[in-house]
Amino acid sequence: VDPFKDIDKIIQTQGTGISRINAKNCIDMFTTAEEREKISEGKKVYWLSSGWIENWKQIFKTWDHAKANETFPQNEKAIFLDAIATFDKYSHSSPEKILEFSDWMAIPIEPYKISLDRFKKLLLECLK
Repeated sequence: VDPFKDIDKIIQTQGTGISRINAKNCIDMFTTAEEREKISEGKKVYWLSSGWIENWKQIFKTWDHAKANETFPQNEKAIFLDAIATFDKYSHSSPEKILEFSDWMAIPIEPYKISLDRFKKLLLECLK
């Protein structure tokens, strides 16, 4: 495997019938830049989606506390884009998971309910 290939080159090598969602990252799959600007109300925000609460330790396993302190406090808060009530689930069953992640980032985490309409639209575009 060539680590210098980008995703489009990898897809090309696999042949036809493979599509790629036209989005920069998982957050962009759920909300547009314009929507995020409106949601953030002009504040600096670190964006999160469903997998982050459960997997943040794995995602940031190579980070030490200094790297976290350097990165996250540049933002006023983290906004958790929640399409399937994941934040509510954790708030009731495992609030310590949210609190631990928030403490590690040194910023509050706020939920924001979204729909999956944009994600659905992007998936349907792949079928064209």
